[in-house]
Amino acid sequence: MTGIHNDWQEIWTGIGGWLAANHGLVGDLSQFGQFVLVTVSAVGIFWQIRSQNSNSAREEYFRGLFSFNDRFQRLADMHRELRDRFDQKDMTLSREAVMRYYTQYWLLNLEEWEYFCAGLLATDTYVAWMNFAYAHIAGERNLSWFDANGAAQVLSSREIAEDLLFHSSFRAYTGFVNFFRGLHDLKSHDGGVLPQGDRGKRIAGYVRGYMRRENIRPAHSTRKYRPRAA
Repeated sequence: MTGIHNDWQEIWTGIGGWLAANHGLVGDLSQFGQFVLVTVSAVGIFWQIRSQNSNSAREEYFRGLFSFNDRFQRLADMHRELRDRFDQKDMTLSREAVMRYYTQYWLLNLEEWEYFCAGLLATDTYVAWMNFAYAHIAGERNLSWFDANGAAQVLSSREIAEDLLFHSSFRAYTGFVNFFRGLHDLKSHDGGVLPQGDRGKRIAGYVRGYMRRENIRPAHSTRKYRPRAA
């Protein structure tokens, strides 16, 4: 099990370097798609987890949980820094810098989804994380940047989520895409995004329904995790 985790840690460490070396990928989803295909192939090793004994699964549960929380906190810090740079009128803030946040966030979701499907995340934990993912899908995590003329531009977190999930090579990973398509399609009674008051219950119902359909056996949390906030 430790070997499996270390393999993924090495792959994930490479993500940051690849993104840093390919600033232009954000304007070319075909380049990003090539990278996703490699990542998708590598992430499949986690299905080996199903054959591990309960002690190994428990170790992997906590190891993965702490790793995900650490990476998410770094992304939350990145999001705040990007907002601060825009507020301070940092004209060097580019579309590439903003897109780097979104690509890393959705790649993190890919790995978390693998753990969830392998039964290595507690249901309440994953539901809380999906509330935050839905905020991206609902267009509530937008970021702004400055173009070459110094004009402010906005990247919609909803449009970016749709582009990356449904129009790039993420489409080759049908289980992941279908799960988030279902989350994307959750609507209020008037056809809009889910209101805050109704959101938690609807997303929890969606996640638990997906687990029943896919026969996913959840890990059992030993503590209550707070929803993600950034």
